[in-house]
Amino acid sequence: SGFLPEMDEGAVVLDYILPAGTSLADTERAALTLEKILATSPGVSSWSRRTGAELGPVTATLVSRGDIAVRLAPRGERKEAEEVIAAVRLRCEAELPGIRIEFVQILEDVLNDLSGAPRPLEVKLFGADDKVLRDLAASLATNLSGVPHLVDYYSGFEGRVPLRRFTVDSEAAVRMGLTAADVAEDLGTALAGKIVGSVPRFDRLVPVRVRFPDAVRFAPEAAGAFPVSVNGLTLPISTLAPFADATGASVIYRENLSPVVVAAADVEGGDLGAAVREVASRLRKLKLPPGYRAEIGGRVESQSRAFSDLVLVLGLGILAVFAVLVAQFRSATAALLVLLSVPVALAGGVVSLFVFRVPLNVSSVMGLVLLVGLVVKNGILLVEKAQDLMSEGQPAAEALLAAAGRRLRPIVMTTLCTVFGLLPLAFAIGAGSELQRPLAVAVVGGLLVSTLATLVVLPVLGARFLGSGSP
Repeated sequence: SGFLPEMDEGAVVLDYILPAGTSLADTERAALTLEKILATSPGVSSWSRRTGAELGPVTATLVSRGDIAVRLAPRGERKEAEEVIAAVRLRCEAELPGIRIEFVQILEDVLNDLSGAPRPLEVKLFGADDKVLRDLAASLATNLSGVPHLVDYYSGFEGRVPLRRFTVDSEAAVRMGLTAADVAEDLGTALAGKIVGSVPRFDRLVPVRVRFPDAVRFAPEAAGAFPVSVNGLTLPISTLAPFADATGASVIYRENLSPVVVAAADVEGGDLGAAVREVASRLRKLKLPPGYRAEIGGRVESQSRAFSDLVLVLGLGILAVFAVLVAQFRSATAALLVLLSVPVALAGGVVSLFVFRVPLNVSSVMGLVLLVGLVVKNGILLVEKAQDLMSEGQPAAEALLAAAGRRLRPIVMTTLCTVFGLLPLAFAIGAGSELQRPLAVAVVGGLLVSTLATLVVLPVLGARFLGSGSP
């Protein structure tokens, strides 16, 4: 099973993420190395790179990350997209071990962003203590290291960075006639600056920010010597706010106000459902302290919601079709007889998906829902003719057999027209055509099986339904 069909679009997005705080110059050097790898990779035709901007709606982001839109060669001149991606991934991991690389095809990336699940598989660890979460994330990475078809794994941590923490001495501040907020404001102005006005430049106003010069702000030995003016006296900041060096997380994530670590990975060469089952099995072996919990999310969460919604639509569709049939035949038993072809069609659709190794995803389930409306038209043709013959005095069994013979040609013609119309989609001809293939395979298989059932099974079982009912 999966969420969206796997496609070979002929284009791939390569996201590269360096540790938070990486300078633009270092990011540029890494990106140039990536371009050299692409230039010598078979199957790659051209590419365009951006640093500090998202691929979708252009928005500012960190200069330590970016993306490369890669166009692959025509399908006849290269291997499958997943094979090209795997080769490029191996070279990137070997030549740039400190960079996180993610691959996703363009349309798939857009659909993932719209669905709110940019990565196929996510494991969310919730808890209060950052250190405990970091240890749990390391244990999780060890547990998931051997999961088949799991690639581009991200542990959820960007690493730690050095910090300098200033702690305001409230008592010392009060003795000098200040409050803790006054000292914090002076310190913030010295380090981050404060906007005090604006100056006109061309057609706009440019804010003026006042702060200490970089030579003072970034000098480690001068950290405690920032001058503070108090009642005509100039004192070093360390007398009111001593500092201490420490380390901390460079990026902190929260979900519903709770600290969270989101470990994520892609699935390549296998199906999402099998990967989720394996991850869930290994996740149960992870010992979580009291107050900590783990959840599986990502695209699999969207898959679960989509399947639930489609099953609801399937049920409502069957009820709507039943209501229409009752109004058409003015008989509940005749309507139930026509609906007998629906379970057979659904079974035929599922079997055809299994035979052709097509995953059960949103597209294929939509095809199964579509079958409900398509397969009943054969039963309508058969039962309507049988009712006409019964009204002329023929017994139910004979009327159904005669109706099957007379309606054979229109039933077969309408079925074959639908099947031939869907065959190009079932063969998945053209870039990105895999998106419709599961739907076409499910519909074609279900139609063929249900047509045989309509012509063979319904005449046999129909006598029990229509024999006691009024024509």
